[in-house]
Amino acid sequence: MNQSKQLLAAGLLALTASVGLVNSVSAQLPSADTRQNIRDTKSMTVKERIKEFGDRLALRLNASLDRAENLRLRVVDRVGQFQDPKFDKALVDAKLKEAADAIAAGKVKVATIAAEVAKAQAAANPTTALADLRTTVKGIIKDVRTAHQKVVEAIIMIKSAYPSTGSGQATTTTP
Repeated sequence: MNQSKQLLAAGLLALTASVGLVNSVSAQLPSADTRQNIRDTKSMTVKERIKEFGDRLALRLNASLDRAENLRLRVVDRVGQFQDPKFDKALVDAKLKEAADAIAAGKVKVATIAAEVAKAQAAANPTTALADLRTTVKGIIKDVRTAHQKVVEAIIMIKSAYPSTGSGQATTTTP
C-alpha cells in the first residue's frame, strides 16, 4: 500500500510539473499582436532617430560652412589691405574664389539633407535607409571639408611669402 501511494504521488507530481511547464512556456511567448506592436515601436524609434540625425547634421554642417565663410571673408579683407604683397595675389584670389564656390556648393548639398531624411523615413526598411543616408552624408561632409581646405590653402600661400623671423631674440654666435 505504501508503495502504491508513493507511485501515485510521484505521478501527480509529474503531471503538475508538466502542466506548470506548459503554462509557463505559453506565457513567455507573446501574441502576434504584441510582436507587431514591438516591430511598429522599433520602426517608429528608428524613424525618429533618422529625423534627429538629419536635423543635428544639417545644423552642424551649416555652422561649419558659416565658419568657413567668415574665415574666407576675413582673409579677403586682409589680402586687400596689403599695399605691395610679396605673394601672388592672383593665385590667392583664385583659391579664395574656389573656396567661395565650394562653400556655396556645400550649402546646396546641406539643403538636400532634409529630402534625404524624408526619403529614408519613407523607406520600407528604415535600418538600411539609415545606412544609405550615412553614406550620402559622408560625401557632403567631404565637400564641407574641401571648402574649408581651400581657405587654408590661401592662408598658407600668404604665410609662405612672409617667413617668420623668430621669437624676437637676437641670435649671436660664439667663435
